[in-house]
Amino acid sequence: MPATTAFSVFNNTLENHVFGDPTFAFTPAANPGFDVNAAVLDYSPSFWKKQLDNEYPAVQVLACYMLAERCEGNWSGLLAQKFKTSPYGMVRLAALLELACYRDDNFLECVELGINDGNEMTQRFAVKLAADCGNDRFVEPMVALYCENYIPDRVRFDLGSGFRSFDSAIVVNAFDKVFPKMVNYADPANTGNTIRKNLISLTSYLGPEFARYVLSDENTEKSRISEIHSIRNYPAHSSVPQLLKYFSEPKEPAIQEAMWEALGWFELSYQAPLIAAKAKEVMDDTRYPEPVRKQALRAYNRLK
Repeated sequence: MPATTAFSVFNNTLENHVFGDPTFAFTPAANPGFDVNAAVLDYSPSFWKKQLDNEYPAVQVLACYMLAERCEGNWSGLLAQKFKTSPYGMVRLAALLELACYRDDNFLECVELGINDGNEMTQRFAVKLAADCGNDRFVEPMVALYCENYIPDRVRFDLGSGFRSFDSAIVVNAFDKVFPKMVNYADPANTGNTIRKNLISLTSYLGPEFARYVLSDENTEKSRISEIHSIRNYPAHSSVPQLLKYFSEPKEPAIQEAMWEALGWFELSYQAPLIAAKAKEVMDDTRYPEPVRKQALRAYNRLK
């Protein structure tokens, strides 16, 4: 990585905003024990592995990044251990975000643990990652958290957004299992009915109805493409098999191109292997127009 790139990644934005001078930096309150400017250009795994135990949390955060993004090797197990044992919220957050590079069982386990993390930012990112993955294992802990009285408003908002990516029946079944165990409501019957209705409303669209709408030529091309773009932020995991059937043959190139652009965002989805396989099939099929094949290639390169 060129020095200019390293500088732009790690430069403290506070100095830039306050002074407008990218060469100005505040003096550190403590010495991390090494020259940070030189260290970010050193991709030595042994050095950064050691820094995971540095006394300063900021250095541990940097070590998580360097190991996962810049050093050779698979550091999933080490990062998962760091997530489970660190007393620092931002270190746990860094470990969780870097585990996304591996998309393995360690990552899924830490996402599930993160949904109930004591640090709000870590908790919010865990909820977002759970929605991006779409695994059913996350539904019950998300529903249980949503049913709690005292959770931060931003966490509740992220949960509401995240539920859109899960199958409605699975979410409602999880609620029916979880809510009877809740003991902190004065009027559980009415409260339960309200929460249940909210969950049904949140999960009602990105299912079969969504796929039917975007695949129907009875709707305008503009409105269909607009709806397709929405799944970049709210992955419609359960609709993927139905959406991929649309590529049984070349047709409506603008819709198919938009579809591949959106499906390329499903990097963490449990459906990613299925999408990648179909993308390879389309990009190798000369019957499809060049723009469609190029978008399929981009999707494949992101998901493989």
